[in-house]
Amino acid sequence: MAKTPPIQDIQSGFSSTITLNSNFNALKDAFDNTLSLDGSTPNAMQAELDLANNNVINVNTLEADALLLNGVAITPSNAAGAAFQNITVFGSNLIDDENASEARTTLGLATVAATGSYTDLINTPTLGTAAATNSTAYATAAQGSLADTALQLTDTLLTSDWQAGTSTSEAIVSPAKVKAAIDALSLKETGRDVTGDAGYLTLSNGFIIQWDNWNYSHGYRNFPITYPNACLGFSYTQRSGWYENWHGYKVSNSQYYTANIYAGENDSRATYQAMFSIGY
Repeated sequence: MAKTPPIQDIQSGFSSTITLNSNFNALKDAFDNTLSLDGSTPNAMQAELDLANNNVINVNTLEADALLLNGVAITPSNAAGAAFQNITVFGSNLIDDENASEARTTLGLATVAATGSYTDLINTPTLGTAAATNSTAYATAAQGSLADTALQLTDTLLTSDWQAGTSTSEAIVSPAKVKAAIDALSLKETGRDVTGDAGYLTLSNGFIIQWDNWNYSHGYRNFPITYPNACLGFSYTQRSGWYENWHGYKVSNSQYYTANIYAGENDSRATYQAMFSIGY
């Protein structure tokens, strides 16, 4: 409502037009400052309207640039899916939950979320029911028979069947079998001795590499290990000393021979020698 307009008392009768005009103008301004109930102008608020904790009732459609509920802005995004209907006690309990943990407790999911265990669910189905039921209850007899064959224990499958890739073995390839197949195609070390001047290295393809380093002595010497089949290559070298015509050769799969001729005058000069060989 408009404020009370200032009305001046007329002291000298009705002939005082100045006072009358001033009062009429004050009344006019007061009406102009009043909202029109029939919708004619003026019909717009020029300042905030304080209802002093009173309600606005009988509102048909409410149109606003912004809407605050208890100081929190309501937007289309956070109001999406809101249903304008009665909210149950359960729904109100879920709405006032402050975080996801409280919501899970309201929904009865807190225990499952904390343990991750299937058995914490209420009314869990018996897992063994379907497994214990005969296969023909879910498929034809022929299909059930094929399923039973395909699900046989892998340790009962013949190695020859798996290697041949039979119909019952093609789908039963365990990680261990894959690793074994890869290892069979890979070249890797299977044994070694590198702790001293003489040593060897064995490979998964059967090849063996051997070496030896020694001082002065000549004649027959043994390989670090015996070649199971043959020594394919042999190399011998003299690294220092007063010797000439030095030479060496393989004698057998387990032994070789080295020799030279003394040609110097310094008997104390030692000779360092080395051998390298390969075989299988």
